[in-house]
Amino acid sequence: MQIPVLVPVKSHIQKFIINRYGDGKNHSIAVRKMTFLGDILALALVKNTFMTTRFEVPTGPCLVFHIPSETKFMEVPEKKLRMLQVALDRHFRDCLISFVMGYHFATGDQMQAVKKFLDVHDIDEETLSADTAWKVWRDFEVKMERKRKKSFRQVVGASGKPVGEIDNLSVVFAMS
Repeated sequence: MQIPVLVPVKSHIQKFIINRYGDGKNHSIAVRKMTFLGDILALALVKNTFMTTRFEVPTGPCLVFHIPSETKFMEVPEKKLRMLQVALDRHFRDCLISFVMGYHFATGDQMQAVKKFLDVHDIDEETLSADTAWKVWRDFEVKMERKRKKSFRQVVGASGKPVGEIDNLSVVFAMS
């Protein structure tokens, strides 16, 4: 016997998870314990022996995970449900970044890589635009560039010292 766990998610996350872990058609996914989704659900489930029959079906897009029956009297509290949604969103972002990074280094075209990722996971423009997905990649690149500059300054021991001005009155720093 399988116990269903409903998780409301954004529509692009729903399509991504269904295509990556499911069969691509059904909104329900059978989850085993020793998998990525099984581990995430195990962290979110809390034992509740006094279960109430209160159940409201979400109105928007949702995922239905079927977990093994030995997890009787388990529920996902509201706080853990939000954390589960955030974890699935981060997983989507991480997979997008990994895919784009590999595809970009192979072809040199970032936007083509983003569009290919969306195409592979059947995410259409109405669900998530390519520009929005590209912004996820761009934000990652900006963050990594900041980390590289910061670590370079720490390793080299550079300190910024003003050495002059440019026409727009911004200060130029020299590395010493």
